[in-house]
Amino acid sequence: MRYREEQRPRQVWLWALVALTAVASWAAAVGLLRSEAADTTWWIAGPVWVLCGLLIPLLFAVNRLVLVVDDESVLIDYRPLRRRRIALDDIASAEAVTYRPIREYGGWGIRGIGARKAYNVSGDRGVQLVLTDGRRVLLGSQEPEPLAAAIVLAKQRRP
Repeated sequence: MRYREEQRPRQVWLWALVALTAVASWAAAVGLLRSEAADTTWWIAGPVWVLCGLLIPLLFAVNRLVLVVDDESVLIDYRPLRRRRIALDDIASAEAVTYRPIREYGGWGIRGIGARKAYNVSGDRGVQLVLTDGRRVLLGSQEPEPLAAAIVLAKQRRP
């Protein structure tokens, strides 16, 4: 392994939104249980509210982006949702960049369609990979210069 970086969402507003969603879900479940329609409606909607109150915070608690550069590839492990490996031979270039997450990709997470894809959890810095087929992959990073350097160095050492 030449490089490894692990990131978690750091936006305070995002965590506040997750907490608010969980509280609202639990309040809806309790309110539904206490209502006159609890006998019939609870069994349909109640479990949905309880699951939202549990699963959304759990998803954010385990959410992380792990980037690993080794002698063969760049591993993008966006836990718990997606894992992607890009062979070094498929990378034409890697450059540290500053980008606008909302304007260019619609926010943070796994974003983009077609020839442009982004994997990021926070911030506005990353490494822009241009693949040999012309597609672009942006890797959000708190340390974009060392990540880009590790990719370039790993490519140069390939036989």
